[in-house]
Amino acid sequence: MSAMSSLRLDAFHGTQEFPSVRNVPTTATTIIDMERKELQHLTGDHRWRMIICREGTVWITQEHDVRDYVLTSGDVFLITQPGRVLIEALEEACVELTPTLKTAPYVGDVPVFK
Repeated sequence: MSAMSSLRLDAFHGTQEFPSVRNVPTTATTIIDMERKELQHLTGDHRWRMIICREGTVWITQEHDVRDYVLTSGDVFLITQPGRVLIEALEEACVELTPTLKTAPYVGDVPVFK
């Protein structure tokens, strides 16, 4: 696991379950139960969303990244590249897909340059 894109998370609270992954901006968390060898495809720009492995073991690869990642229960992966992301369950697993962590740039009333 890359230190920049992965970390360990031990507690999960306050998530809402949804039946499938949708390629639209959302403020809700998506929970995906996966059978062994099941494959999930994320297409489009999912940068700055986290994939949290809640149970089991999953394999993740993202377009434009030469590394692959294996997550076990409690591991977190941050999607850092645009394009396709593949998630495969190496055993029965449950993953959580968070909303994007990226925020809109500040547009305030104070001019930065005059």
